[in-house]
Amino acid sequence: MEFQVPGDEGSESVCVLLRPIVDQGLEARTRSLAESKANYNVGYMLWDAGTVLAHQMLAEWEQYVGKRVLEIGAGLGLSGHVIAMVAESVTLTDFNPEILRNLKHQIRLNQIQTSRLEVIRRSAAANGRVVAEKLDWDLPADDGAERYDVIIGADIVCQRSDCDGIARALQTRLTPDGQAVFVCSS
Repeated sequence: MEFQVPGDEGSESVCVLLRPIVDQGLEARTRSLAESKANYNVGYMLWDAGTVLAHQMLAEWEQYVGKRVLEIGAGLGLSGHVIAMVAESVTLTDFNPEILRNLKHQIRLNQIQTSRLEVIRRSAAANGRVVAEKLDWDLPADDGAERYDVIIGADIVCQRSDCDGIARALQTRLTPDGQAVFVCSS
């Protein structure tokens, strides 16, 4: 996918590299977890809401400069990778171990690519300040967890209990003057 990332002299075209998860043996390894959580395998593909959120963030990129951003339910992490071009740091989160492994691979791919681009050499993407961490909002919240200026998410409500988990994440992870940006498909 290619997105326009503003540069000092207009707009530079920057490609965010994404790798969907395609693993035929994955179903057998994760069946018990998949049966217990309706949203276990939704992060294996790019959803329309992720693209909408990425475009929205690029249109309003100035408000994310120098911010610490947390993407919850990141899946393929498109929005987090895009905003990493201007953010101070980005943390991509999911609870599925296979998705976390894929996110870490994509971070490496995008760090190599972005480090070659002069326009964003000081960005989180180029300087390794993009990380992937496990966050399962169905577990009790950690009141001492790191707080972020911005929390983002796209199509992260798959079942009723997700609303409670998202509220816990906002309560324990968002700074008091922070903002949350969510996009949901209709």
